[in-house]
Amino acid sequence: MDGVNRVWKVVQQYNGQSIIPIIILIGILFLVVREKQNTKYLIVYLGVLLLTFNEVTYYLIRKLGEGMTYYRFLWMIPMVIISAYVIMKLFEMIDSRKRKVFAAGICALCFAMTSGISMQQFFQFPENIYQMPQNTVDVCDIIEKDRQEKSPVTVLADNSIMYGIREYNANIQKVMEGDDGYLWNMLESNNCDVSGFLGKVIISQANIDYIVIPKGNNASAAMLMSAGSSYIGNSQDYAVYRTNYDVIAQTVYDKYYSGAFQSDISTYYDEDVDIPEVTDGGREYVYYPDNHVAFVDRETQEYTHYFQQNKEIQMVEENEYILCAVDDSKGTVSKDTLEKMQKITDSGKEIILFLKKPIYQENIQAENREEMLGENSNHTDAVTEAFIDLVKAENSHIAAVFSMGIGEYNKHMLNDKIWQCICGTEDNNQGTVIRIR
Repeated sequence: MDGVNRVWKVVQQYNGQSIIPIIILIGILFLVVREKQNTKYLIVYLGVLLLTFNEVTYYLIRKLGEGMTYYRFLWMIPMVIISAYVIMKLFEMIDSRKRKVFAAGICALCFAMTSGISMQQFFQFPENIYQMPQNTVDVCDIIEKDRQEKSPVTVLADNSIMYGIREYNANIQKVMEGDDGYLWNMLESNNCDVSGFLGKVIISQANIDYIVIPKGNNASAAMLMSAGSSYIGNSQDYAVYRTNYDVIAQTVYDKYYSGAFQSDISTYYDEDVDIPEVTDGGREYVYYPDNHVAFVDRETQEYTHYFQQNKEIQMVEENEYILCAVDDSKGTVSKDTLEKMQKITDSGKEIILFLKKPIYQENIQAENREEMLGENSNHTDAVTEAFIDLVKAENSHIAAVFSMGIGEYNKHMLNDKIWQCICGTEDNNQGTVIRIR
């Protein structure tokens, strides 16, 4: 009987606290008694409704993947028309003008008390000339500016702004609804448990151009950015990401089918770092378990190794970005390292930072939390605290942070824009491919 309960719940949610269903029942009885010449049409109509609203029909609709839109069958019931017809018939039966006025007042009072609509809504000024939530307008404007010539574009967003997006901008026509499996679960619950490469597979198969998530969904943001999506802007409550699914699909193909990427170790994880200034098709690096990095020449498959020296801080500067490695294995950094890091961030270039110990975040699962930098603020010196604050600052130009510190793969946001990837160290022959594009 779960289907029956679900159907009844759908009807209840559709009607809310309104008295219209009661009026509909009165109207049906009135039509049966007073409009006998139309009884046969009414019986046919009720038969259609009975065939629609039952457990078997609901089960079949769910199997077809349309469970989220089942409520739309309620649109077949002309509730407003029947309600208006019944009320007018009742008014015709009242002879006295005063009684009609009194009856009209009672009807208005009943509707106001049972509609569930706050009267304050009738006295609120619109947020903009479009009379739509400003969040919706801002999200649409961000996508419109970014989409260039592509039309229409596909967007995944939650129900609170999804329909408004479609109404505001005709170029955003194919707005995805709640049946998109993992991505919809990610959107609703901020629950992400996939690695960078698996995220790429999910994105590439979804064929979605943009994903709009609540700004507080840090796990979702980390998954999207490390799976190759690009952050393009935010409204007051939402962040907008371009998925780049067509480019990601080619990356997936290259890795598993064309053999375009070869490595001297068994690379398992696969992460993308988005740097807008890189316009030449991107670069590829291998991040090794011993915390050094190698640039991979795509044409010759030759490796150029960096950060193999035993130094507190090392850097490699490219035209568009900087690779920087800091030795924080003792759980602290020196004042000299802090000062050098400050100069690197002042350069204005995007930075990819490599640490031996990851920066502490409360949501990181680890057996030994002391393996993280800054885990215990009571025993973290002021210089190390200043270093952590510098990395997490909004103007630090840090694009991503990588480390090999605590044995299990973990990915999360350090703030709204910077994500940290902790790559596992269970296998000494296991590394991570980092693509910069």
